[in-house]
Amino acid sequence: MKNTLTSRKPSVWLVAVKSLLLPKFVTNTCKSVLSLLLFLAVFQSGHAQSINDFRSKANGNWNATATWERYDGAAWVAATYYPGFGTTNAVSVLHTVTGNYSTSVTGLSVSGALTMSAGITMVVNGNLSVTAGTYTLNSGALTVNGSVAVSGGALSGSSGAITVSGEVAVSAGTLSINSGAFTVSGATTISGGLLTDISNTGVTTFGGLVTVTGSGAITTTAVSTSANMVLLNGLSQQGVGTISFGALSFNTNVQEVSLADNTGNITFSGAVVANTNLTIKNTGVGMGVGGFTFNSTFTIANDVTVTNDRSVVMVGTLNGSNAASTWVNAPNTSLDYQSTAMPMATGVLNATAVGNTVNYVLNNTQTIKITDYYHLNTNVTSGTTFRSKQLESTNASFTVLGDLTVGAYTTLLY
Repeated sequence: MKNTLTSRKPSVWLVAVKSLLLPKFVTNTCKSVLSLLLFLAVFQSGHAQSINDFRSKANGNWNATATWERYDGAAWVAATYYPGFGTTNAVSVLHTVTGNYSTSVTGLSVSGALTMSAGITMVVNGNLSVTAGTYTLNSGALTVNGSVAVSGGALSGSSGAITVSGEVAVSAGTLSINSGAFTVSGATTISGGLLTDISNTGVTTFGGLVTVTGSGAITTTAVSTSANMVLLNGLSQQGVGTISFGALSFNTNVQEVSLADNTGNITFSGAVVANTNLTIKNTGVGMGVGGFTFNSTFTIANDVTVTNDRSVVMVGTLNGSNAASTWVNAPNTSLDYQSTAMPMATGVLNATAVGNTVNYVLNNTQTIKITDYYHLNTNVTSGTTFRSKQLESTNASFTVLGDLTVGAYTTLLY
């Protein structure tokens, strides 16, 4: 039976709705607006399909007509060709489908299971959505000329490249990057679920700002080469989920890495390289912000300045690439330095801003760089053995503008 919403006499529906809503509008504006919105939503859903849309009707191969039905403009009918072989608009995968045919479609939605065969490519000229189920790639490339939304299930990469011209949004489920290159030109927002990179092979490039909100999380600790994980426009932690990067490089554009109030941690387990000017900062008032920790080396490229505008824990070695490489502690910030190697052995450690502190806090011997400080602290918070904090040179002078604290279990040698 034809759905009445697709009747050729929509004016009857409009008259009926008006007769129902107008009295309510007089007596209750809110209920009227809600009723109208509900009607429009139903009306729109009845016309959501476009001619030559396809949807799966059974499990099967992509290139089998028995797998599909096509919208002819009035109803869903048995397909006489498979998506991509003839005129094709948007495709909905509702069943278990094997992608054994390289094709191009206007849009693609997956709520079943779409598994690509080796070497098979997919081009989505509009948007790709994974709402449930799985979309599993193989050695063939996936190109999306619109945006990607994962709101459930999993979009799983393999050795094939994934290229997204628009934005990427993960609100639930998992977006898993594997050994293939992953490139997104627009912004990436993780508001729920997980974005993960499980391989150190292939280059992952985020062209727009990467933002984590809500319970969203990022885990890319498998990436151990900084050139294989690239940020071009910064990172913003606005949620309670954890951001755990492995190695990473900041390239091309001046960038910020920021944490809002009451947020989760940001950690880097691998080597980090700043190839462009970078600011590490809080975006709120600093209440309940997560920790910011570098567990491996942090290298500042030639003539690049990194500004610390919050509290940072540096477990690995901080160093520059030339004499103009610079780390700046902004006013009222702190750098907790926990490496045995002297910070900024090459380059500049600028630590004179009012209220900032450099803490040499490793429970081991450390070398203190000769430079001027505002507050200098050599406190070790635990242990029973005195740890020496040796000045870089006994033939140079430096100034402590604020407090010099030689804490428990430490001896300052000069």
